[in-house]
Amino acid sequence: TGVQSAAQARAALPTAEGKQAAWASVWEADTEPNTIVRTTGLGFRRAADTELLRPYVGAYFDALQGVWESRSYAIAAALIGGFYPSPLADAELRDATVAWLDANPEPPALRRLV
Repeated sequence: TGVQSAAQARAALPTAEGKQAAWASVWEADTEPNTIVRTTGLGFRRAADTELLRPYVGAYFDALQGVWESRSYAIAAALIGGFYPSPLADAELRDATVAWLDANPEPPALRRLV
């Protein structure tokens, strides 16, 4: 829909402010429906300059447990899968992922999503 496309386009803006606004719209607020969370994630990960995503690595891992505990499965899965900063794909992201997994043996379903 137009609303979904607009959310994705706003999240894809190649600026720190655009990425922050996209992040806040779905991680800090819990009012958006599944489809908007999903399309915002698709746009968020689009970054010609992947360094725009670097500030969100720590925030992502810090927020996982809270999102898992407070949101529906569909929303949590969309956030966890859609905002994993895979475009960075470097040793730092790998190490952060492994460290989070090592420190969080439960719940198994959350670990599988990560």
